[in-house]
Amino acid sequence: MAMAFEKVTEICSQVSIGLHPAGDVSEEAWKAWLNGWAGIPEAKVCPKCGRQMLLKSGRYGVFYGCSAYPECKHTERADA
Repeated sequence: MAMAFEKVTEICSQVSIGLHPAGDVSEEAWKAWLNGWAGIPEAKVCPKCGRQMLLKSGRYGVFYGCSAYPECKHTERADA
């Protein structure tokens, strides 16, 4: 499975710079590549404005802050 992930990643790089036709990637290889992204946590959404929350570091430690700052000043503790 790791071999398929690496192959698709390589092909995607080639496709992005025009060196490889996109139709030559097998369905199995795409599934393996997508499964490689399964460990990435979903983006947090601001409950006040609906925009993405960003992980930030401040004087009191790590926290999530709204990407719409300064219009939206919503923050959350990172360990919450």
